[in-house]
Amino acid sequence: MSVIDSGWTAKKVDAAIAKGIIVKKGASSDGYVQKATAASDKLVGITQDVTTAADQDSQIAVDGPAKILVAESVVFGDFLTADADGKGIKPNNANENIVAKCMQDGSAGDLIACVICFGKATVAE
Repeated sequence: MSVIDSGWTAKKVDAAIAKGIIVKKGASSDGYVQKATAASDKLVGITQDVTTAADQDSQIAVDGPAKILVAESVVFGDFLTADADGKGIKPNNANENIVAKCMQDGSAGDLIACVICFGKATVAE
């Protein structure tokens, strides 16, 4: 059983996952997460540590401040969804799932500050 503490929860991973990657429910069971692969996925949070193999525990940010790995240039205030690699990108279409809001500017490959905020995009960013 995992307990949410200060906006983070521990979940097991289906496979190795880097820090700052957006995750969705795992294929293995409810207690697992896996890398998100699309903006249409049901996003559950962002990894805050590195796991190197399946079945390891990962700290998942589900509320409050976090770090996110971005795949494109973003600016403070942009909303973020997941790309095919679980990295943060601006939504391309309305109704894409949002997981976070940027709290600083960043470029592709940067690990930046964000705040978790789940929702749906109303327009493309």
